[in-house]
Amino acid sequence: MALYRSLVLGLLGAIFLLIVESRIHMSREAPRVEMAVTAAPTAPTVVDVSRSATRASGTGPAAVIGAAPGERVVAINGAPGDEIALASAWVDATVGDYVDIDLDRSGHRRRVLVLMHP
Repeated sequence: MALYRSLVLGLLGAIFLLIVESRIHMSREAPRVEMAVTAAPTAPTVVDVSRSATRASGTGPAAVIGAAPGERVVAINGAPGDEIALASAWVDATVGDYVDIDLDRSGHRRRVLVLMHP
């Protein structure tokens, strides 16, 4: 019985030492990684556009989508673009189409989805 107890205590001691040693070894090797917290992306702004009302008012696409002063168009429908490409996409869009516009102002990006209707 004494032999059995000695064997069990020896094995438990060895397991304890292995666990302690592995934690010490892991803490030396694995540097602590600090993760930057980023803001969650904002939901896109959705704008319904009446083509007839836009033509009658004489306003351009930037005014209709609510572009703030200093905002510039950086992508249209996922492709790089600018205000000229926006005007072209605006004219080419048919009723029921979405025009997906990415705007940038001093590194702050926002997305506008425009739904064209009659």
